[in-house]
Amino acid sequence: MVDSACTLPHIAFSLVVFKYFYMGENLGKLSKKFAIVACTALLAGIAAQPASAAEKRTLSNAEIEAQLDQYVAKKPRDIVGLDRLSKRLTGQGTRVSINGEGEVTPEHAQAVLNGKHSGLTLAAFPSDAFDVYVTYVPLAQGSRQLKVYGQWDWRDDFVGQAAPEDIASLQFSYPDCVRHGNLAANTGMWDGSVTNRATLRDAGVSSKAPIWNIHDGTSGFANLTDNGYVTSTLNAANCTVGGPAQVGIAFAYEANRGGSVVSVSAGFGALSVGYSNQGDVLRKSSQPIYGAL
Repeated sequence: MVDSACTLPHIAFSLVVFKYFYMGENLGKLSKKFAIVACTALLAGIAAQPASAAEKRTLSNAEIEAQLDQYVAKKPRDIVGLDRLSKRLTGQGTRVSINGEGEVTPEHAQAVLNGKHSGLTLAAFPSDAFDVYVTYVPLAQGSRQLKVYGQWDWRDDFVGQAAPEDIASLQFSYPDCVRHGNLAANTGMWDGSVTNRATLRDAGVSSKAPIWNIHDGTSGFANLTDNGYVTSTLNAANCTVGGPAQVGIAFAYEANRGGSVVSVSAGFGALSVGYSNQGDVLRKSSQPIYGAL
């Protein structure tokens, strides 16, 4: 479809050109040919004009998810930026719950995260060694799908991650007609380097709480998994009766140092890790966010 505000002047001009060069009594065949060519070119240019912004193709959920994942992988600490991207892609903002405070605005969560990057600590885990938060990102309106990110961020001045593997878990509450899937994870260093040191331990098919191993450690006095995320999609397309599906999301992360992990289980609001020769342990979790799909 062509924008009429741009089209009408062009059409009018082409008609004037045609009349002047073609309809004149004393003009030769060359001028008449020029009139036909000029009018044809003008009308072809009109047809090639791009559609208005309102007519641009709507992104699929898969395309929206891909853009969200790319953004979080590139800028894992940019909570406010993710909120802006969500609004641009779907018209809906994100919801964030951060440890110790519960659900807050993206701007407040960003301020908490930004305040944890100074000094140098090498001792046992201090209580503020890292923060965790869960983000609720609605996908395309009407699709009944939700993107969830569970994220952690260590203080840049804290060095001392070590074996065994840390544990991260997304935790869901939803009716049986809802499905979770598209499980993925990413890890990185303080300088933005991607380290890819997360592996799926349990998909959470029955527990509704997928679990990942985070293979932490240090290199050159820098944590190899300083920050990262785990992610999943919730889909309520199969919920055909009873109105909107009520869902809850939460995230937990357990850091450790020394000993070895022998067992892990999780559920909504719960994470249990068993150790052999347990060393230092620090667990943090978000308060849940509830919504409807």
